[in-house]
Amino acid sequence: MSDSGMNYLNGLMDEWMELELRKAGAERKAQREAQLLSEALEMTSGISTQRPTVEHLVVAMRWCVSQNQTDWQDAPF
Repeated sequence: MSDSGMNYLNGLMDEWMELELRKAGAERKAQREAQLLSEALEMTSGISTQRPTVEHLVVAMRWCVSQNQTDWQDAPF
């Protein structure tokens, strides 16, 4: 195979690897946000005595926005 053909294949592999890394990062972020949302719900229901962190509050606010919760008092947090 010529050098240009190898360079093309290497470029494709680099793009594929970058895409896979971004996909894995997005999946980890989604899992982390789901965990934080679950913990925030436990904190507000009295199951957990842990105090919320800024991360918990940010995820809870994002959830409220995604649910079109405009009145924060109606949110489960």
